[in-house]
Amino acid sequence: MASAFITNDMITFIKTTVQFLEQVADDYKAVIPEAIGFERQCRHIEDMISPILREDPEFNDYLLKYAKNGFSDRTHHTGDKAITKDIIKSLYMAQKRLNDFISQEQQMNKSIFMKIKWFAKKTYTARDQRGYFKSENERIRSLLNDLVQTRSIAAGSGIVTIDRFEKDMPKECFRFWMRYIGKDIVTDWHKFHSAYTLLYGDIEPEESDYIQKILCKKSGTTITVYGLIGISRKHNFPFENIGKDIPPVEKVLSEEARMEIAKMVMGLVSEFAEPTMSGHLTCMYKWYEGVGRDKAAIQERANEWAVLNKQFRKAKEPTEKQKEAKRLDEARRAISFFYQRYMVMWRIGHLSREAFVGVDFPGKGRMRDFIRYVQPLDHANYHIVMGKDTSTWDQKKPLVYQFLEQFLVDNSDKPAKAQIASPPKAQLKQEVPEQKQEEKKLGKKELPQLVQAPAKVHVPEKIEVPETVPVQAVAAH
Repeated sequence: MASAFITNDMITFIKTTVQFLEQVADDYKAVIPEAIGFERQCRHIEDMISPILREDPEFNDYLLKYAKNGFSDRTHHTGDKAITKDIIKSLYMAQKRLNDFISQEQQMNKSIFMKIKWFAKKTYTARDQRGYFKSENERIRSLLNDLVQTRSIAAGSGIVTIDRFEKDMPKECFRFWMRYIGKDIVTDWHKFHSAYTLLYGDIEPEESDYIQKILCKKSGTTITVYGLIGISRKHNFPFENIGKDIPPVEKVLSEEARMEIAKMVMGLVSEFAEPTMSGHLTCMYKWYEGVGRDKAAIQERANEWAVLNKQFRKAKEPTEKQKEAKRLDEARRAISFFYQRYMVMWRIGHLSREAFVGVDFPGKGRMRDFIRYVQPLDHANYHIVMGKDTSTWDQKKPLVYQFLEQFLVDNSDKPAKAQIASPPKAQLKQEVPEQKQEEKKLGKKELPQLVQAPAKVHVPEKIEVPETVPVQAVAAH
């Protein structure tokens, strides 16, 4: 099935493992679907580790000797090198296990009697394999998360981008990261937390602490996409059952509930299209006519409105300007209330968000106009009409503005910078001979069978170990 001759370096080993999994996919995807996830993990390993090994050819050479020695030696590593060793060993063990399963199936299909015997055994064997690959996928993902954080790879490192993880993440989770974090696979906790709470609502302090502890287990302030994938598989996205060791219960909405949400969304869409709302928007645009988009000029015009609106309340016979200010006040309230309801409905759940995305409503341009023109009116009302201190405005202004400002963020088109960050200096000296003799139990010695992609055969046969290659043991996994 696989070449018994070891590849000339670990970069080639990783690459040929991916090729091997691609070419034998039809042999395992129906029986061991978890191995499909293992194939994706191998791609992430190739993306992340290959550049690191190119940067450090000496460690690449060491890993080759380590593999030839049955993944066992007396050299002790710490930090990113220890993690890389663990990943390479796990990669080999997993691909070898899959290789052996496919080879066993091939051997058992040579006669009718053997086929019947294999049919009875295959179910139990496949069940064990599925459990193994499920746990191994999570283990490798966790190791990759540790590797990124241990090497202190900063946001913008560009080694691999978020596009590679679309199939690993829930749709909404991927969309959130792509749009509000960008293409990098590393981000600051505070940036993530701010975007998440503005879009999905506040999190209880203990829940926030739990999420941060899980996502930032190494640094305390940095999270990676690997960590987010792990927690979203346990708690969905947006998060549910935070701080509990039980998976979230899948919510199946009844047809009546789905229809109610659809009616609410379409009702809001219809309201926005009515003449009344059109009149409110026209009143707003008319007030700012000729002002342009300069923020200071817009705020000055809004302040003029606030003065007139305050005068209207005391005037026995209001002027036309004061009446116009009153109409604008009504428009301000109606438009603001509309967008606040939009925020509440968007946060209701996945179905309402998908409905809004499907109808592209109310549109980014209208949202920007709301922030650009109505927020200055609210600010002027807070300061001039209500007589409040402007220094407290940022804390007191309606949350809908922060929600929409975050909603309109789109970092998906920003490219990541291509550079590889080195580990902290404290981790550079990592090879230390162990003082104690390793206690090992060795079975029959044989060379690790590192894979090479088969040429054309659908299920390639095993190749015998060359006599010129020394035979050594594979350490127990």
